[in-house]
Amino acid sequence: MKITRYTREARRSYRSRILHFLRENGPHSRTELTAALKLPRATAALLFTELIEQGILAEQEETFPEVQPYSRGRRRVPVGLNENYRLACGLVLGRERGFLGLTNLAGQTVDRETILYTEPSYRTVLSEMLKGLEALKKRNCLSNERILAVGICMGSSASGLVEGSSLEEKLQRLRRDLARVLPHPVAVCSTVEGAAEAQAVFHQSPSDFVLLRDAKEVGSGRMDLESCLRIAGRTYAGSRKQAGGFAWLFGQEHPETDFCQRVAEAVRTISRITDIPAVYGIGGFFEDHQLMGRVNQILKDWGEKGVQEGMVQEDQRYLAPCAAAVSACFYGNPE
Repeated sequence: MKITRYTREARRSYRSRILHFLRENGPHSRTELTAALKLPRATAALLFTELIEQGILAEQEETFPEVQPYSRGRRRVPVGLNENYRLACGLVLGRERGFLGLTNLAGQTVDRETILYTEPSYRTVLSEMLKGLEALKKRNCLSNERILAVGICMGSSASGLVEGSSLEEKLQRLRRDLARVLPHPVAVCSTVEGAAEAQAVFHQSPSDFVLLRDAKEVGSGRMDLESCLRIAGRTYAGSRKQAGGFAWLFGQEHPETDFCQRVAEAVRTISRITDIPAVYGIGGFFEDHQLMGRVNQILKDWGEKGVQEGMVQEDQRYLAPCAAAVSACFYGNPE
C-alpha cells in the first residue's frame, strides 16, 4: 500500500487518540478501543501490532470475575500503556540554580539533581545544565535511544538569563540552542505551563482548570503570579506566554493590601472570566498552609471557592519539563 501524506497524518492522529484514550481510561481490549474511537478496523489492527512491537503498548494481565460465561471467538486481552517505554529528561532554569529530572511516562521519578550556577551568565548556565544532563544519563546507564525527549522550562524569575523581548522569544532561543547539541527532540514551555501539563498528564486532574504559580521578579523582590489555563485538554498561556501575568497588579493602588488579598482577587477574577471551577496553586507561597488558609478564608467570605493545592510542588518542579516532553513527543495533540 502506498503511504501518502494523508495516510501518514491520519495514522498519526489515530495513534494519538489511542494513547490519549488509554491514558485517561486505562487498559482496554483492541475491540473496545476500535469501537470507542470509531477507528477503521484494518488500520486499527495494524496500529495495535506496531505499537505493541515497538513496546509502546503492552498486553495486561486479565482479572476474571468469579463466574466467567463461556464465549466463542478470540479472547479479549486488554492492552495498556507501557509506562517505561522510554524516559523523559527535564531541565528547569531558575534564577540562581537549575533543576534536572528524569521520569518515566507516568511521571515517576527515576533521578533528580539540583545545579548551583557558578556564574549567572547564559553560556555558563546552559553549559552546566548540559553537563548535568549528561551526568544524569551516565549515572543511570542510559543510551540516547532510551530518552524520549528533553523538556526545558523557564519562568519569569529566570528570564533575565536569556536575551529576547518576550518569554516566548527566550524559550525559542533555548530550544534552538539545545536542538543544535542534543541528539533528542526538545520541547520548551514556561514553568507554569509545564506544571499544568504535569498536573494533567501525570496526576489526571480535571480537563479544565487554572494553575497559579508564585514568582519573584528579578531584582525587585516583588511577589508576582504566573498562571495558565487548561481548557478541553489543552494548555493556554497566551501567545506571549504571559496570560495571567496581570495578577500582581491587583491591590497595587493600595500598598497596604497584602499579597494574600491580591492572590484572592486574582483567583476570583480568573474564575469569573473563565468560569472554570478548579484552581490549583504551586510554588513557595502556595506551599505555606497558613498563608493559603488566609487566601481561602478571604475567598470564602466573598462566597467564592478556594484554591486547591496542586500535586506538582515547587521541589518537584523538574516534573514540569518532563511532562512537557511527554505531552509533545509521546501523546502529541489529539485531533
